[in-house]
Amino acid sequence: MASFIVGAPGTLEEVLAIHGVQPWRARYLITCSGVTVERHQARLDLTVDGPITPLRRDDVVNLPDPAPAPCAAARQAIANFPAAYRDYALVAPAAGPDDTHIHRLARFFDIRDQTIRLQPSSGSLKEFIDMVKSDSAIKYPVRDLMVGAHASPHGGFSIAPTPGTDANINYEKLEDAVTNKTLIVPPEVLQPRPKDVNQQDVPARFVIRGCAIGEATPVLRKLKEALGGALQVVAPKYEHALGSFSGPGGEGLYEFLAYEFEVFSPTPLATDQDVVNAFIAKGFKDYTGQPIPNKMWPQWVPKGAPQNFHKELKLRSSHAGRDVLAVAFFRVEQEPFVLGEIPVNVPQDPGSDSARRAALVAYFEAEPRFKSTHAWPGYVRYGYSSVAEMVAGHTWTFRHNASAGRLFCKGTRMTFLVHQPILDARGELIHNFFPIRPPGKPKETFTDRELAFFAAV
Repeated sequence: MASFIVGAPGTLEEVLAIHGVQPWRARYLITCSGVTVERHQARLDLTVDGPITPLRRDDVVNLPDPAPAPCAAARQAIANFPAAYRDYALVAPAAGPDDTHIHRLARFFDIRDQTIRLQPSSGSLKEFIDMVKSDSAIKYPVRDLMVGAHASPHGGFSIAPTPGTDANINYEKLEDAVTNKTLIVPPEVLQPRPKDVNQQDVPARFVIRGCAIGEATPVLRKLKEALGGALQVVAPKYEHALGSFSGPGGEGLYEFLAYEFEVFSPTPLATDQDVVNAFIAKGFKDYTGQPIPNKMWPQWVPKGAPQNFHKELKLRSSHAGRDVLAVAFFRVEQEPFVLGEIPVNVPQDPGSDSARRAALVAYFEAEPRFKSTHAWPGYVRYGYSSVAEMVAGHTWTFRHNASAGRLFCKGTRMTFLVHQPILDARGELIHNFFPIRPPGKPKETFTDRELAFFAAV
């Protein structure tokens, strides 16, 4: 039997939380004598005040191990009441006062049905997991865990893995988490599972609300491993967006997704038709799996020499009974090679740019992270199918330092990006609406269980 002495006054559920027991478990443990309390060698009647029974300093709390046989049935009986469960959410700290998306994510989880947003002190993923294990806010059994953060289809999302670390999780940091076991969610904190209509357990999920990170499947798999394997990891395949409105006619929040198609060129493209041709050549598909019609690209790429374009679209929402806004834009920029200047060990200058590029290819191919056998090769993260294609996809400048025996290589590429909200076949925005004022039930067009919009591993 596990026993401990109460050190400071508090309710039974508060004291259990301090000792690593999720507070919601107090209720069923009381019914099956899975927890007892003694005061001056006399047992307290916990059935009177239940989980909020006030405990005093020096009370003795007993947790039989193993729990009495009736506790298994008492715990499992909860699974037949799905409404008893809650989703627990974490939102990454905002990058600054103008980070409206993060502020809207916090509001989204605050108004979302059967969802409790936890707020760890530094906003790290480890703190969130530790809170789920036993924090006093865990007053209901866990259905799903959810995280809202900025993210990228290249495999990063902006949240600190542990307190005091940078707000950026990538594949390598997840490898570290697997090795050090810093992000494991113990399976027992996810039990019992709610039952579906067929009386089957509903799997626990770790759902990310973050832009298009569902495209980075190897990262999702590594995250699942880092979390201990008990949670299915779910993330959007497209850009995740939130909009809001407030005025005399009411207040509401709406969630939608957007395409973000990207093509690269080592050198600038001269005309809009050159850009359109580049997008057509990539064969991008819509959310139904059908190719984007060629006629759409001239509508999405501005005329003339490639230049940035931004427009607010007014789209009718039958859910909200009003127009809502969604942004469409085109962006062109020259960006440096993501890893900066690359030092290649070569005693003598190879002599020509083609030979220098060959030396650079050999350098990358020798790097473990860029090998084709890697689960998430570096060149794939940056949008290429091989090291050779990645090097050819940039314009390089070279300088050789004879005394150091190194060739320093700096690369740039042109990036062309189309961002368009996802519309249905009728041309209406695919979105979910959450009324705030006047209050009402949410109206959803898509869910995070639809594989057309969300990836799951």
